[in-house]
Amino acid sequence: LIGMLFSDSTNAALATNARPSPTVGVGGNTRSMVVSKIRKQLQNLGDLVEGSETHYIRCIKPNDSNKPVMVDQKKMALQVQMAGLRAAISISRDVFANSMP
Repeated sequence: LIGMLFSDSTNAALATNARPSPTVGVGGNTRSMVVSKIRKQLQNLGDLVEGSETHYIRCIKPNDSNKPVMVDQKKMALQVQMAGLRAAISISRDVFANSMP
């Protein structure tokens, strides 16, 4: 993902920790250092994301009026069905039969 954002020459510079040549104009070397730092941070972030596991949180809205203790059963059942939660719970129960009620 990160590799697609930058050219091959930039990736080679990042791999060898070489600094890119200074930019001519306003900011000069300072601008080049900032860009290099941002690229390195993006690369580190990409590595972190690639090494992580994805977890999903599904929120069910109990009613349209945003009032406590009010539950619209039909609306909630539809949300559960559309989010695929029934299938996910069924699969989880089959896989982890000993740890789920």
